[in-house]
Amino acid sequence: MPRMPQPPGSGAPPRLGIGQRPGEGVASVLGTERDLGAPVTAVLDATGTFAFATGEGQAVFAVGNLSEAVIARAHDGAILSAAITPSGLLTGGDDGRLVLTTTNGETREHWKSPQRRWVDQVAARTDGTIAWTSGKSAFVTEAGDTRELALPTAAGGLTFAPRSNRLAIAHYGGVTIWNIDPGDDTTQLYEWKGSHLETHWSPDEKYIVTAMQEGAIHGWRLVDSNDFAMRGYPGKPRSLSFSRKGDWLATSGAFEAVLWPFVGKGPMGKAPDQLAHRTHMVSAVAFHPLNPYVATGYQDGVVLLARQEDRRELMIRKSGKGPVTGIAWSADGKRLAYGTEDGLAGIVDFAGVGKV
Repeated sequence: MPRMPQPPGSGAPPRLGIGQRPGEGVASVLGTERDLGAPVTAVLDATGTFAFATGEGQAVFAVGNLSEAVIARAHDGAILSAAITPSGLLTGGDDGRLVLTTTNGETREHWKSPQRRWVDQVAARTDGTIAWTSGKSAFVTEAGDTRELALPTAAGGLTFAPRSNRLAIAHYGGVTIWNIDPGDDTTQLYEWKGSHLETHWSPDEKYIVTAMQEGAIHGWRLVDSNDFAMRGYPGKPRSLSFSRKGDWLATSGAFEAVLWPFVGKGPMGKAPDQLAHRTHMVSAVAFHPLNPYVATGYQDGVVLLARQEDRRELMIRKSGKGPVTGIAWSADGKRLAYGTEDGLAGIVDFAGVGKV
């Protein structure tokens, strides 16, 4: 089971504007920021715009200028999870409701828990299929048909497979993979003791990985069910992000972005790469959708962009009051959005930086 080596020295890494050559200096980036008045609980790319969700039930859409953002009240309480659908932002709240908010601010209740149990997790696909969890049940709506699956415990993570018709549901004791083909409904349990939370498929669907409450990453190689643990985190790794090709997995929970190699037979027995070391812990990570850059948010509100090939960094946001709670790239990789625990939402435009 691989463990992280000791953190590198605290010497400052070289600074470089992304897309520039050494000696050209640090590029400036154009960014806007807005106080949403409540903790930002999710930041998502919504194809041409960014979507933010807050701890006071707001769904927010912003193309670039946050002062002109569309803000809608989607829930009577906190938004616990969010996902992008072709129609807008799908959110689950502690009011027991599943709500769809369109980019023009219209809201529609899709489902409501009869027992007013929280809608803990939501997931969506580009074909309009959606899934959510509430209590000890998972639900999926595909082509207008809704099905339910009983779970051993409440879910901690939920995500659709990127290629096949499967849904991964993390919970205490492991991950259940649900085949949602019509008329199938078969499941397979990948077991490991402990509480499994944030859940990701690798882009090629060879691996499923989870962030654990116990401060570790756990994963399974699906072809042979071989499992592995990635330990040694000083904090809890709540944010995971695979690179475009799936050869690296970036994680939070340490004083640098920790990147595990997934080439060949996976990370078993291999040491991770480590980027952007600071004195405050990493709270959010997001790989660039095209290039080997990692956007990294920290507990003190700093946002950095680190380039893996030469360790160079670009400061995106200086320290603020609250931790960075979410980061998302636009699909073309030219804009970056972030949110913080103290309610600030930001969008950064790299158009003037060069090739990103």
